[in-house]
Amino acid sequence: MVTLKEMYNLEYSNSGVKSSLILWYNRLLDKTYEELSELDVTRMTRQGILVDIATKRAVELFSFQPYKGEILDGSLIEVLTTIDIQHFSSDIKNQLREMLEFISTDYENFEWLDENSKINYHKNIKLMLNKIG
Repeated sequence: MVTLKEMYNLEYSNSGVKSSLILWYNRLLDKTYEELSELDVTRMTRQGILVDIATKRAVELFSFQPYKGEILDGSLIEVLTTIDIQHFSSDIKNQLREMLEFISTDYENFEWLDENSKINYHKNIKLMLNKIG
């Protein structure tokens, strides 16, 4: 399997700074696309690193477990709402639209930690549907 470093001819940060962000970035470069986690795609989108790849992977992760979240249930949809629409191909938009339309009628059946999480999830579904048109 090809790592992100090899695929995109990237270099490790050798700034000498040992911040958690730099350490994460250097570990990220050694991962393959399939190894990217929700935490990775969240950081990638926030830091503007390979956002097209992060978007594609976030949609994949979301499609496998739409209620998933490494931090809170449903937090992956929140990550998707933060990504600039230009990073969504028409195929990804169509895939997401179909999923979100189904989920918008089914999300109440999920065992939410609390009512607030359920409300935020629904709000993010509506936001994402509006965003992708």
